[in-house]
Amino acid sequence: MSIRRTTLEEEGNPTILKYSFDETALSNNKVKSKVFDGVSEEWALFIIGNRKHAKNIKDNKYDIVIGPVADDGVVYQINRYQQHIIDLPTLVKELTYRKLNKQYFFGSEIALTYLTRIK
Repeated sequence: MSIRRTTLEEEGNPTILKYSFDETALSNNKVKSKVFDGVSEEWALFIIGNRKHAKNIKDNKYDIVIGPVADDGVVYQINRYQQHIIDLPTLVKELTYRKLNKQYFFGSEIALTYLTRIK
């Protein structure tokens, strides 16, 4: 992804940083977290809501969010939903058949304290 991104932007150097994540953050009361175990209506609506407010991160009430990656194929299906070509259950059904990797979002200073850089 780092190579792809720097190629698309035509600037920068591909860089990969490794971190370990202390998953106790998911079960304590200091961090607001949300884990989506897979594709669901709730996950789809969450993705759609975040894409509508992409420039206003403050709309996300969670410090940490874990769930399937919304890649280009997901965006295509979301666009079909938003254009009223498919309904929400069909959107979820279409996305359920895709192999989606897991993604972690750390959206606050407190969330970042649960990451340790691996050298």
